[in-house]
Amino acid sequence: MSKYFTAWDNFAVDTIGTDVAGWTERGSTGPNSQAPAYGTPCFKKRYLALKSSSSATPMRSALSWDAIDADANRDDVDMVSAFSYDAATVSQLWLYARGVGGAATAPDECYMGIVDKSTGTNNLIIARRNAATTITTIATASLTLASGKNYLIRFRVNGTALKLRVWDAALGRAGEPSTWNLETTDATYSAAGWVGLGMNNAGVADQVAPFNFLAVGTNGDSAVCPRTNAEYTAWLASQANPSGYYGRTTIMEFLVMTDAVRRLVMQHAGMGEIEAQARAALDVLRAGGVSISTRSQPAAATRARCSSLGS
Repeated sequence: MSKYFTAWDNFAVDTIGTDVAGWTERGSTGPNSQAPAYGTPCFKKRYLALKSSSSATPMRSALSWDAIDADANRDDVDMVSAFSYDAATVSQLWLYARGVGGAATAPDECYMGIVDKSTGTNNLIIARRNAATTITTIATASLTLASGKNYLIRFRVNGTALKLRVWDAALGRAGEPSTWNLETTDATYSAAGWVGLGMNNAGVADQVAPFNFLAVGTNGDSAVCPRTNAEYTAWLASQANPSGYYGRTTIMEFLVMTDAVRRLVMQHAGMGEIEAQARAALDVLRAGGVSISTRSQPAAATRARCSSLGS
């Protein structure tokens, strides 16, 4: 049982306009681009933009995450990702599981959890793809998606059970529904395979499939859905001191570099001599605490506070 998580917000590694490392192109034609891009995603600041070819050629393609390939238990897999409805200009966004195949030009077999935007009514689809690149729909359900929103998607393949769930990211991790939009079974593919993200451009050039992150759980582990930006902000505000050290009063001990002390330092005087001269200008920790207590506390509280500072 293992859990994995990746996002594309490492500014030192994930360069805008440059294909990301650690991913392998799959499908009949690989994505023309797989570079991070800026947007208004529900998690972190950037998303991975799978971009179709500049030619108007129908294309179904995907990326597989290399980090999962060494997991022998990836036949049972749970995946979570997020996407912006408006940034997704492709006709379909896919999460893949149990994929087989090699080169980018080779057809692949896999199960897919699909968000279909190609018609006026959005649909969720669980499907399988075979070596002849034929896609067979196993189950489907209609779903209302709205402009201006981000959505979270979970796709689970466990034994013969296939499940798909999509929910408004405004509900966040805490608001993930307990029920599935789609539940079905299929026994066509059972072996472990690659796991990843995909898209279909429906023959329109320069289309983008935006994925904000990818979380994966294998061998019965659930993929971890992270806090959205809104959830994190709310959590931060709920803490006792959400602004770190802002607003706190510090008690400090510091040495004022007087002319007398400076002359001794320049003369390479001994530590004892410098210390003796410095004590006249040294604001010690105890004195700082007493001063703060005197300014901010009634007399009785000040005496108690000063006693706690020690002798």
